[in-house]
Amino acid sequence: VRFRAAARYEDPIRVRCWVRDISSRRVIFGYAVEHGDDGKLLATAETSLMAVDSDYRRTKIPEPVRRKLVPIADPVRI
Repeated sequence: VRFRAAARYEDPIRVRCWVRDISSRRVIFGYAVEHGDDGKLLATAETSLMAVDSDYRRTKIPEPVRRKLVPIADPVRI
């Protein structure tokens, strides 16, 4: 997480999420937290998720899921 500006307790916020990258076993999501009123960028972040089976062994992301997770260019600078 990279914090860029503060938000107050009562402030409305908007969280945007997108697929940054996907491979056969991993997907990387990007996030932008913005002020709900003026769109000011408050924070950016990224998570990397690995597909595992019920025994916690690495496995491939199911193809129907992979088809729905389409990477896009970052809409904000992470």
